[in-house]
Amino acid sequence: MRSTLALLFLLGAAYFPYHSGSSRAVADNPPSNESANRAELEKIQGAWTLSSVELDGRVLPGPLGKEEIVFTKEGKVLFKTQTVERSGAFALGTDKNPKTMDLTLSKGEGKVVWSVLYEIEEDTMKWGFSSDWGKGSRPTSFKDGKLIVVHLKRQRS
Repeated sequence: MRSTLALLFLLGAAYFPYHSGSSRAVADNPPSNESANRAELEKIQGAWTLSSVELDGRVLPGPLGKEEIVFTKEGKVLFKTQTVERSGAFALGTDKNPKTMDLTLSKGEGKVVWSVLYEIEEDTMKWGFSSDWGKGSRPTSFKDGKLIVVHLKRQRS
């Protein structure tokens, strides 16, 4: 049985639209608050593993902890599961509440963009994104309906 995150990534890669320029581009929009972004990059960079996934308020079963997401200070991201590996870039919106992250990931010759909300507290990170697979806009809070919430735990070396 595939892990929960691998399944989500596969479904997301299949159903999210190709990047059309409508989402915030990583290189085109430098951070508006450079020092806040630097502080967030310090918090985010490193390797994270999946600890749980909720879909519309229900915790999804599945083997956890084998999926890895690595963030670099250069704004690069790498997703690794047992069946999928995707690379890309990320851009932060630290001036928003809740904070936002745009993940631009490779998909064949094109790319997909995930527009997520995120919170980070010590060694845990939470993402929230629309569960309607790209047909809606970025959620405005973690309490919005139709939401996938991904909980990540920092890996210790």
